[in-house]
Amino acid sequence: MENNFDYKLYHSIKDSMLNTIEYVQSQYENEDADFLFTDFENLKFHMDDLIILAGKKFVGKTAFAVSLINQFAITKKKPVGITMPGKLDSKELCLRLISMNSGISYHKFRSGMLTKDDFEQMKTITAPIYEAPIFTFRETNCHFEYSLEDAAKQMHEQNNIRLLIVDDFDYMDEYLNSPEHIDELLEKFKKLAKELHIPIILVMNIFEEEDGVQPGLHSFKRNMMIPNKADMVILLHRIYRAEERDFSSAELIVVKNEHGISQDIQLKFYPGIMKFENL
Repeated sequence: MENNFDYKLYHSIKDSMLNTIEYVQSQYENEDADFLFTDFENLKFHMDDLIILAGKKFVGKTAFAVSLINQFAITKKKPVGITMPGKLDSKELCLRLISMNSGISYHKFRSGMLTKDDFEQMKTITAPIYEAPIFTFRETNCHFEYSLEDAAKQMHEQNNIRLLIVDDFDYMDEYLNSPEHIDELLEKFKKLAKELHIPIILVMNIFEEEDGVQPGLHSFKRNMMIPNKADMVILLHRIYRAEERDFSSAELIVVKNEHGISQDIQLKFYPGIMKFENL
């Protein structure tokens, strides 16, 4: 009896090899790759991942997030979205970017102590920031389904954002009013990251521990579902060197990474301009 099949139930290795070679070539050329590469040593974000960036209060989490925005949107011209349910607003973001790129102390902008030379220096770097593909959504204590989700989808549809950062995740309405539902909220962000095919970074605080104690997964002991749900967990840690009265040494502690190695990344923090760079 002769069987007539309208479609194949099997494939040749040739088909798989062609697809694999195309994939490797795209990774090599970094075109439509699965990863978004940062300028920080060995730190890259998988395009579908939910990423947690956490640290103690006042350690510089927002400064690190803005440093990422500066790398991607201003230096590499890749569209970035940032939602701000907490204290950061658009003017503050602009001032931080101006300070980072001009080398003028952020404090001078906030205190009105700019000199004439400072003002002239500032004017030389405003154009690239003005033209940068940075898209912001500002709503204090915003709700995921009522506002943030729609804003993120609109940013992606209209501007093809390659990264979304949620600064001050702790100010999300669902987190504030029903922390027991955080698992559900994280699941919504994971689904959104996969739908938009971009990494989403949630910036949040971790449990306050004794000074000098290095953060780790134990820092989430009150909410272990957070690292469990995330694809990548990065902890920002500043190191105080008492003998030098120096607080500029910092490190990223990658405690979880579903798509790569987990390792510590040494950084240098410039408090005057609130910028992180490779050590």
